[in-house]
Amino acid sequence: MLQHPLAREVALVVAVKTLLVLAAGLLLFGPGQRPRLTPGSVEDRVLVTAAPPLSGRPDP
Repeated sequence: MLQHPLAREVALVVAVKTLLVLAAGLLLFGPGQRPRLTPGSVEDRVLVTAAPPLSGRPDP
């Protein structure tokens, strides 16, 4: 069976780059980077129930 002379090197480079991309994805989007969601954090950040009204805007 004939193979291209650079086939092994190309396969090695593709494998290494794939591993690097997967490692970077795990580092950036892994479980340690996800926010902790609790009822209190959702209320404080999303619902913003205790925020004062913005200045310069009338109350509805």
